[in-house]
Amino acid sequence: MKAFTRREFLKGTLTVGGAACCSAAFGSLGSRIAYAQSMGGNGKIFVVIHLDGGNDWHQSFDVAHTTSARAAYEQVHPVSQINPNLILPTANGYGFHPSLAGLHQIYQAGDVRVMRRVGTLSPSRSHDQEQLKFENGDFSSNGLGWMGRVMDGVARQGGNVSRFMTMAIGQGNPIDIQGASVRGLGLRDLTAYGLNSQSGVGSDQAYRQYIAQQVTNAVQPTTPITASVKDGQRAMYQSIETLQDAAGSFTGRGLSANPTLGAQYPTQSPGPQLRQIAMLIQAGLGTQLALCGMGGFDLHSAIGNENGSEANLMRNLDRALIAFRNDMVAMGKWNDVVIAIDSEFGRTIQENGSAGVDHGESIALVMLGGAISGGVSGSPVTGDEFFRNNRRPNWIRVEHHYANAYEEVLAWAGLPSNVFASHPSHNFNLL
Repeated sequence: MKAFTRREFLKGTLTVGGAACCSAAFGSLGSRIAYAQSMGGNGKIFVVIHLDGGNDWHQSFDVAHTTSARAAYEQVHPVSQINPNLILPTANGYGFHPSLAGLHQIYQAGDVRVMRRVGTLSPSRSHDQEQLKFENGDFSSNGLGWMGRVMDGVARQGGNVSRFMTMAIGQGNPIDIQGASVRGLGLRDLTAYGLNSQSGVGSDQAYRQYIAQQVTNAVQPTTPITASVKDGQRAMYQSIETLQDAAGSFTGRGLSANPTLGAQYPTQSPGPQLRQIAMLIQAGLGTQLALCGMGGFDLHSAIGNENGSEANLMRNLDRALIAFRNDMVAMGKWNDVVIAIDSEFGRTIQENGSAGVDHGESIALVMLGGAISGGVSGSPVTGDEFFRNNRRPNWIRVEHHYANAYEEVLAWAGLPSNVFASHPSHNFNLL
């Protein structure tokens, strides 16, 4: 971990991004202590990993290999078809991509659920529109996010809601974490909050006072220093120190020489993001909702088979999931964490002329954790669905809304679950 020196912190974080550090991340400087733990929920944690660009679930989480659909699959994937002998079996002749060996082991332990034909209301196959639906809970208004609404609900119930309750790592300040009365905390990099002593600048306390003064000047240049602003400065000190402690406290169990499932956090997304979520959990900051993601899934060309673009993405995801799972087991938190893997839409089930796949509709929503009731649910892709017969589109229609699964997890975590737009009900019996 690279900890910033005072000079680097002031130059890189305050002078350039001071307003963002304090205003966007912590909101208005007020009397509430920003690092106080939330009183909402029961201590369980919901982590969402978004696969940005539209994941082809037929090539990753539900590949045909021994069913009657296999012949149709091979016909419409002349270049990108995956060797059936390498597919990792799950249920009824379908299975995982060969690069998901670690996730497959977790599946075999009964801790992974694959839900087919999941998506949003009236899917549009537009990146922007479908991404927004996953962020704001399928509401037409884009001002608030579903995670933010959870925080608002906890606050209405009298909970002491801190910004550490809902964290977005490496996602900026996405809509997901925006509430009407409370906003979650968006961090690019947890380690950027480190503070080091540097000779010739003075004591740490004087340094912190100087930081607070500079941030206050940047955010509220015309506001006199009042008691409430001083309280806000104190909250900011303590928030920075808390984040620093979280960054420094992590023991790196997932980076050990002999991890349980033979993997460590990859340096590519979502490895660093999941590692930092593990830091926050280990630090005990009261984080209950966390968001991160990885890009690269808009594969209109050269998606690959058991090798290539999709395989590389799945390999990075797999290694990150294994390392995170190992850390949660070592912390005694695996049964208290649920991880969801979603994407704004799926892909067509016919390979295009560039050996890629185009925008589709439904996804396979994947969830894992010690409390998950494992298996595969939802009807599989049938042979005739691979073709445009009788005006049948070559994408798979949405049958169930993703919110049904998320509501089950929120209820399990003791958090408000009525945060999504109206949608048909369905019980996945996830937990």
